[in-house]
Amino acid sequence: MSGRSAAKEVLPGSAVGHVPDAIAVLSEHRLHHFDVRGVTRIFELALDDSGRSMLRRGDDVWQRATSRFVDDDTIEGTAGPSYDGGGTWQHAANARLKSDMGAAWTSCRAGGRS
Repeated sequence: MSGRSAAKEVLPGSAVGHVPDAIAVLSEHRLHHFDVRGVTRIFELALDDSGRSMLRRGDDVWQRATSRFVDDDTIEGTAGPSYDGGGTWQHAANARLKSDMGAAWTSCRAGGRS
């Protein structure tokens, strides 16, 4: 699956201002993230007809991203960290993801295989 993404920095000085090139590998309940800096992260993943949520519980910081399907080709969402084990969340970024996949994206969204 390929697509384009753009992130807007909301929390000044955060690392979210620059999003490095990366690849994600999806399994049924996990997203495995690998980027050009050598960073590897595993997120818990939930996906349904309304959108998706991702959560990573790291030793130093928790990260979450939630998004909703706008139409067959677009996802909009927010992301942010928690430094107290999920007690308080900061808003760090807004995202809009646009797919180039057309019908294949719709099939993935519905839980089908393409």
